[in-house]
Amino acid sequence: MMRRRETELTAEEVDRALSKMVKQGAAVQVRTTLTESVFLVAFAILLGASNTIIGILAAIPSVTQLLQLPAVFLIEKYKNRRRLNFFTQLGNRIGV
Repeated sequence: MMRRRETELTAEEVDRALSKMVKQGAAVQVRTTLTESVFLVAFAILLGASNTIIGILAAIPSVTQLLQLPAVFLIEKYKNRRRLNFFTQLGNRIGV
């Protein structure tokens, strides 16, 4: 009997992972739509926010996409995604 290497995935494992990724992607899209799109801007208008604040709220999603560029370099430099994710998420929680 051949023992499979631990780095190889079976077709079942790949299918299960892809299914989870699709579900996670759908959940993230719902969250993004409700918190970072026109709903957030409309809520800010309802609360009487100034034009500057509304502009900043509308620009946040585009600005945060630019932060993905340094992430590529950090992952290549440090090679430890789990640790890098821990510290970036920690910074995210402290910022909130």
